[in-house]
Amino acid sequence: MSDSKQIDKSLSEQIIEKMIEKLKNSEYFNESILTEIETADLTNKSKVQEIISKLLKNSKYENSKTGN
Repeated sequence: MSDSKQIDKSLSEQIIEKMIEKLKNSEYFNESILTEIETADLTNKSKVQEIISKLLKNSKYENSKTGN
C-alpha cells in the first residue's frame, strides 16, 4: 500500500458499522438506540452505561405494556 492511498474510514468506524448491521436484525435494539450507539464515543464508559440503562428502561417499559 502506498502512502498516497488513504483509507476512507478508520478501523473503529468499520467495526461499529458492522456491529450496527448485525444489531439491526435484533428485536432488542430499536433504530434510535442503534443511532445513539453509532454516534456515541464507545470509549467513554459512562456514555455506554447511559445508553445501556436507557435500553433496559425501555425494555422494562415495553414488557410492562405487554404484560411480559
